[in-house]
Amino acid sequence: MKINSLTTNGYSTIFEAQVNLLSRENGKKEIICIARELSKKMSQGSLLASDISQKTISAALQATKGIPDPELVLLFGQAQSLSGFIPWQVRLTEIMSLSSHHNLYFREFLDILEMYSCCEQRFGK
Repeated sequence: MKINSLTTNGYSTIFEAQVNLLSRENGKKEIICIARELSKKMSQGSLLASDISQKTISAALQATKGIPDPELVLLFGQAQSLSGFIPWQVRLTEIMSLSSHHNLYFREFLDILEMYSCCEQRFGK
Protein backbone atom coordinates (compact mmCIF):
# COMPACT_ATOMS: atom_id res chain seq x y z
CA MET A 1 0.00 0.00 0.00
CA LYS A 2 1.65 3.26 -1.11
CA ILE A 3 1.28 5.79 1.69
CA ASN A 4 3.44 8.72 0.71
CA SER A 5 6.54 9.66 -1.23
CA LEU A 6 9.25 12.20 -0.59
CA THR A 7 11.80 13.69 -2.98
CA THR A 8 15.02 15.00 -1.44
CA ASN A 9 18.11 16.05 -3.40
CA GLY A 10 16.74 14.42 -6.53
CA TYR A 11 16.14 11.04 -4.85
CA SER A 12 12.62 9.78 -4.43
CA THR A 13 11.65 7.71 -1.40
CA ILE A 14 8.38 5.82 -1.27
CA PHE A 15 6.99 5.03 2.16
CA GLU A 16 5.03 1.82 2.40
CA ALA A 17 3.06 0.24 5.20
CA GLN A 18 3.06 -3.48 5.86
CA VAL A 19 0.02 -4.78 7.72
CA ASN A 20 0.19 -8.23 9.33
CA LEU A 21 -2.76 -9.79 11.11
CA LEU A 22 -1.59 -12.10 13.87
CA SER A 23 -3.42 -13.84 16.65
CA ARG A 24 -2.14 -14.98 20.02
CA GLU A 25 -1.59 -18.46 18.56
CA ASN A 26 0.98 -17.36 15.98
CA GLY A 27 4.37 -18.75 16.94
CA LYS A 28 3.37 -20.35 20.27
CA LYS A 29 3.92 -23.93 19.13
CA GLU A 30 7.14 -22.89 17.47
CA ILE A 31 8.54 -21.35 20.65
CA ILE A 32 7.73 -24.56 22.55
CA CYS A 33 9.47 -26.67 19.89
CA ILE A 34 12.52 -24.39 19.93
CA ALA A 35 12.72 -24.58 23.74
CA ARG A 36 12.54 -28.38 23.58
CA GLU A 37 15.18 -28.55 20.86
CA LEU A 38 17.55 -26.23 22.75
CA SER A 39 17.12 -28.12 26.03
CA LYS A 40 17.75 -31.41 24.23
CA LYS A 41 20.98 -30.03 22.73
CA MET A 42 22.04 -28.77 26.17
CA SER A 43 21.39 -32.16 27.77
CA GLN A 44 23.46 -33.82 25.02
CA GLY A 45 26.28 -31.33 25.65
CA SER A 46 26.26 -29.92 22.12
CA LEU A 47 25.02 -26.51 23.32
CA LEU A 48 25.91 -24.31 26.26
CA ALA A 49 23.44 -22.08 28.08
CA SER A 50 25.67 -19.10 27.25
CA ASP A 51 25.13 -19.85 23.52
CA ILE A 52 21.40 -19.14 23.80
CA SER A 53 20.48 -15.53 23.11
CA GLN A 54 17.75 -13.40 21.64
CA LYS A 55 19.42 -13.72 18.24
CA THR A 56 19.52 -17.53 18.53
CA ILE A 57 15.80 -17.74 19.27
CA SER A 58 14.82 -15.08 16.70
CA ALA A 59 16.79 -16.91 14.02
CA ALA A 60 15.03 -20.17 14.89
CA LEU A 61 11.53 -18.72 14.73
CA GLN A 62 9.94 -19.46 11.35
CA ALA A 63 6.51 -17.87 12.00
CA THR A 64 7.98 -14.37 12.11
CA LYS A 65 10.61 -14.74 9.37
CA GLY A 66 10.32 -11.86 6.94
CA ILE A 67 8.07 -9.91 9.29
CA PRO A 68 9.86 -6.96 10.88
CA ASP A 69 9.39 -6.10 14.55
CA PRO A 70 6.04 -4.30 14.83
CA GLU A 71 6.04 -0.52 15.06
CA LEU A 72 2.34 -0.40 15.96
CA VAL A 73 0.20 -3.01 17.70
CA LEU A 74 -3.56 -2.69 17.95
CA LEU A 75 -5.07 -4.55 20.88
CA PHE A 76 -8.74 -5.40 20.62
CA GLY A 77 -11.06 -6.16 23.50
CA GLN A 78 -11.29 -5.58 27.22
CA ALA A 79 -8.07 -7.33 28.25
CA GLN A 80 -5.05 -5.06 27.98
CA SER A 81 -2.30 -7.66 27.80
CA LEU A 82 0.81 -8.33 25.75
CA SER A 83 0.50 -12.04 26.48
CA GLY A 84 1.74 -13.96 23.47
CA PHE A 85 4.07 -11.24 22.23
CA ILE A 86 7.80 -11.86 22.35
CA PRO A 87 9.28 -9.12 24.60
CA TRP A 88 12.22 -8.16 22.40
CA GLN A 89 9.96 -7.79 19.36
CA VAL A 90 7.68 -5.23 21.03
CA ARG A 91 10.24 -3.26 23.05
CA LEU A 92 9.93 -0.24 20.73
CA THR A 93 6.33 -0.80 19.67
CA GLU A 94 3.58 1.80 20.02
CA ILE A 95 0.53 0.03 21.48
CA MET A 96 -3.01 1.30 20.97
CA SER A 97 -6.23 -0.25 22.22
CA LEU A 98 -9.64 -0.53 20.62
CA SER A 99 -12.80 -1.94 22.17
CA SER A 100 -13.47 -4.37 19.30
CA HIS A 101 -12.43 -5.35 15.81
CA HIS A 102 -16.07 -5.76 14.80
CA ASN A 103 -17.41 -2.98 12.58
CA LEU A 104 -14.04 -1.22 12.42
CA TYR A 105 -14.34 1.24 9.56
CA PHE A 106 -11.46 2.07 7.25
CA ARG A 107 -11.63 5.73 8.33
CA GLU A 108 -11.14 4.66 11.97
CA PHE A 109 -8.12 2.61 10.93
CA LEU A 110 -6.68 5.61 9.07
CA ASP A 111 -7.29 7.79 12.15
CA ILE A 112 -5.26 5.33 14.23
CA LEU A 113 -2.44 5.44 11.68
CA GLU A 114 -2.54 9.23 11.77
CA MET A 115 -2.33 9.21 15.59
CA TYR A 116 0.62 6.84 15.33
CA SER A 117 2.37 9.08 12.81
CA CYS A 118 2.38 11.86 15.42
CA CYS A 119 4.08 9.71 18.07
CA GLU A 120 7.64 10.58 18.97
CA GLN A 121 9.93 7.76 20.05
CA ARG A 122 12.38 8.97 22.66
CA PHE A 123 14.17 5.68 23.37
CA GLY A 124 14.23 6.26 27.13
CA LYS A 125 15.17 9.94 26.98
